[in-house]
Amino acid sequence: MDKKTHDVSLMTSGLHVVLDIMNEVERVVTDELEVHPRFPDLHNRLGLIRFKQGKFSAARASFETAVSINRAYLTARLNLGYALLELGRSSEAESLFSEAPGKDARPHTLAGIACVRMKEGRLDEAASLFTEAAAYSPRSALYPHHLGIMCFLLGRSDEALAHLTEAGRLCPPYEEIFLESRLVSDGKLCPDAFREYVSQHELNPFLHELHDHLGHAYAANGLFAEAEAEYRLSVRAMPSLANYYGNLALIESAQDKEEESVVHLRKAVEAEPDSVKARISLGFEYSARGLAEEAVAQFEAARTLKPEYPDVRYNLSLLYIEMGRQDEAVEELRAALKVNPGYLFARNSLAFALFKRGELDAALEEYRKVVAGGLCSSDILVNMGIIQREKGTLDKAIDSFDKAVSLNPAYAPAYYQLGLAYQAKGQKEKARRAWKAYLERAQEDGELEDVKKNMTE
Repeated sequence: MDKKTHDVSLMTSGLHVVLDIMNEVERVVTDELEVHPRFPDLHNRLGLIRFKQGKFSAARASFETAVSINRAYLTARLNLGYALLELGRSSEAESLFSEAPGKDARPHTLAGIACVRMKEGRLDEAASLFTEAAAYSPRSALYPHHLGIMCFLLGRSDEALAHLTEAGRLCPPYEEIFLESRLVSDGKLCPDAFREYVSQHELNPFLHELHDHLGHAYAANGLFAEAEAEYRLSVRAMPSLANYYGNLALIESAQDKEEESVVHLRKAVEAEPDSVKARISLGFEYSARGLAEEAVAQFEAARTLKPEYPDVRYNLSLLYIEMGRQDEAVEELRAALKVNPGYLFARNSLAFALFKRGELDAALEEYRKVVAGGLCSSDILVNMGIIQREKGTLDKAIDSFDKAVSLNPAYAPAYYQLGLAYQAKGQKEKARRAWKAYLERAQEDGELEDVKKNMTE
């Protein structure tokens, strides 16, 4: 299983070093949207870019589109609330925050309404709401941090310092940020430094996603200091240690410092054992290093945390297939397809696992669904042809192998299997021609000697 990149669009779109990388990231996202106009994540990302640029009406439009595509997209709904707040539409923003579904959204709801109160100048109410949010999420440094700001604005500097100290305890990068900003001197808050700090504060915590993407863009171009600076802004906006250490691991990996990368990913999991993202990232790293058992352990933990995530089950199934655990792979793939029947990559892997398990009819049926869904490749067609040949439908097998050759004339296995099919039909000359084409394209492998022997018979 290949290690998954954290931002495929940036890594594969020829991103170049530019003076204003924000504009380049916006271009990449816009280009992606032309190809995938129904991807809500892309609309949300574009909204974050426009939000950061101060284009709040445009940001609002992007977030509204994301929500219209996926009504359950909580982050986009909250981002829409923050955009409305910046546009002065406080009552609409508060309604959106209040309507956020699920108990997990409760602290975000309280924090959003607190920001509304802050904008309205009702600082005591804002502080009370942040206190309530902190009670819901006692492990999050976000709310003590915001409480520190509220207390400072209310003139309660000692309380502010106490809350900031708690934020630093929960999220050590905050301590470094406070030190660099020179917020404290002789055990007291420095008013001028803190006012400057507050003036740079981003009310919308979900801007951390944009800082992550900007950091990935810098790292992709070898600008590691700039990448780390963006990751610091990310952890300031949303103090997730799992996300922060995961980002640092990306920088290390980009510099081929694999050991350091693993250390950071382990720290991410230790900091937030419930982080599915951290588990998956560490799982991919283990897989890339050939540590299959360790990778499986991380993906199984992620599956336990989020059994409804088809991507987790799909990647776990790939590890099972590599390890020869076909029965478990089939179980995971069927579970993934139950959640998302249109997940063609999972269906293709299910077909392959069934094929390896000897369930030819079931495998062929899944392959047909894959091709009908628009996913087709030479290896898929070759596998279909092998099944058809095993079932004795030689003409259908030859047709599948011919299609594989047409799709990719350089794909050597298609010629080899085509030769076997012609041989089974007794058409020796056609078999020899197919094998000759195979020999012209094949690398050293187990079939070469067999083919050479068959051609001389």
